[in-house]
Parts: sequence; C-alpha cells; structure tokens
Amino acid sequence: MRRREFIRQGGAAGAACAAGLTILSDAGSVRAAPANEKISLAVAGIRSRGLALATGLAQRRDCRVAYLCDADSNLLASRAESVARVQGGPPPGCLQDFR
Repeated sequence: MRRREFIRQGGAAGAACAAGLTILSDAGSVRAAPANEKISLAVAGIRSRGLALATGLAQRRDCRVAYLCDADSNLLASRAESVARVQGGPPPGCLQDFR
C-alpha cells in the first residue's frame, strides 16, 4: 500500500468513526429501546447532585430509576415524588443507607 492510499483510507475511516461517535453520544438519536430493555438503576445519595443525576437519568427513555438510597430518611419521599413526576410512572423504591 502506498503512503497516499494509506492516508486517504485512514482519513475516510477516521471520519466515519467520528460521525458514528457523534450520533451515538446523543441518546435521543438512537432508536427507542423496547420497555423490557430499559436499564433499572439505583441512585445513592440524593441531595443536590444525586437528585440532579436521578432526574437526568429518569428523563432518558432507556433508563428507569428503580431505587433511591440516602442516609437521611426525611428526603426519600419528596425525592421519590420528584423522580416519579419526571419519569412518568410509579415512584422508585426508597432505602435508607445506614452504613
């Protein structure tokens, strides 16, 4: 293989790979997964950052927040309601983390 051929083929392969990564990095661009292929998740620590992660995951069509876990049991009910509202389904289960 000549140098020019190698550079031409390598550039085409690199562009195709970059285009594929760009498309797949956006979850909305991938076909919706069937309901039985959702990923069930638990989020531990649900104050500010944990709540942001839980609601962000609940917005995705391919994820379901199944459980929330926190040491402060006073947070669990209100956070579960927030996630359920975003997720559009029943509230996630709640567990107190007692480590």
